[in-house]
Amino acid sequence: MEEKDKITETTTFDERRKLLVHKSKEEKTNDFGKLVIETEAEIHEAGIRQTVKDLTKRKNDLKESIQSFREVLEPAPKMTAELEELKKNLKTLQLIQHGKKSTPESIKKEKDNLKASEEMLKNVEKDIKDIEDAIRGRLNLK
Repeated sequence: MEEKDKITETTTFDERRKLLVHKSKEEKTNDFGKLVIETEAEIHEAGIRQTVKDLTKRKNDLKESIQSFREVLEPAPKMTAELEELKKNLKTLQLIQHGKKSTPESIKKEKDNLKASEEMLKNVEKDIKDIEDAIRGRLNLK
């Protein structure tokens, strides 16, 4: 059973009505047949601002998450007597603790989470770019 998916998306800005129009068509084909799902969304000015604000927040959250995943995947430093005594560098101690608790499966899962977050970030950045390209400065989003 082989499945084939095709997704087509377009985003345009209707300057006259101040609407962002997003059209999506998803085609799924498998051994049993074909399924086509078409959606169209019209977003008004306040909705556009809110969408860009939400996407920007999600973009920043994903960047922070990616940075955290990368830090956790770094090799754990060795415990020293100085670190044991002072316990000033909380971040280093957290990495040490994480390194002790890590298993190959958990490290693989963290790497998969990092990859998934990076992919989501690319999609969010693409969505923001599509909206900005469709509007082309005709609407102040800030």
